[in-house]
Amino acid sequence: MSTDRMQERVNEICNDLYSKGEKVSVRVILTYLPDVSSTLTVHKYYANWRKELEANEKSLYDKLGFSSEFTQMFMKEISRFSVEAEQRYKGYFCPSPDRVKSNQNFYS
Repeated sequence: MSTDRMQERVNEICNDLYSKGEKVSVRVILTYLPDVSSTLTVHKYYANWRKELEANEKSLYDKLGFSSEFTQMFMKEISRFSVEAEQRYKGYFCPSPDRVKSNQNFYS
């Protein structure tokens, strides 16, 4: 699997967990990646995700001057919303094979 694809997968998992308020850790991420067994591999991508999250929070804090507590809560809500929107988008534009089959049966 390509480096970019692995980063995307880890980002999706982290964003999903983060938006649900669940613990985001290397071990938890590893449970969602059955084809990966190395904690070092996952840690590299998790660290990239974490750095980006912190940079976004800091940028928002610096630009708007909000407290760090407000910024963290706001970023959690934005992350939650974006994950939900992305899941709706994927469900609408990239239907599952079962859904496609169901629609084919409906129109037959």
